[in-house]
Amino acid sequence: MNLTSKQQFWRDHVLAAKRDQLTYADYAKQHDLNLQAMYSWSMTLRRKGMLEQEAPAFAEVKVERPAVSSAAPTGVRVRLVNGVELELGGLNEQLVKWLAAL
Repeated sequence: MNLTSKQQFWRDHVLAAKRDQLTYADYAKQHDLNLQAMYSWSMTLRRKGMLEQEAPAFAEVKVERPAVSSAAPTGVRVRLVNGVELELGGLNEQLVKWLAAL
């Protein structure tokens, strides 16, 4: 595969970030690189087949039950590892049970 010097530069950095198990943000900061450029080059190189496509990542899910509740559950709260929370209210009991079973 023939790469330009710019393509090789960014490919090396993208692969190094993966090898070191660092986020692009952490890696870019450590190496004084432009984060947006790193993301852009990562996508460009993948699109051109110069980097392997990554499989989607899965995250562990923990189901937490409310401490005490006499009523049937009507909502679900999802808390992501980055702290973002998604709350779905007004759900029927069967849907809540189905979501909890996942």
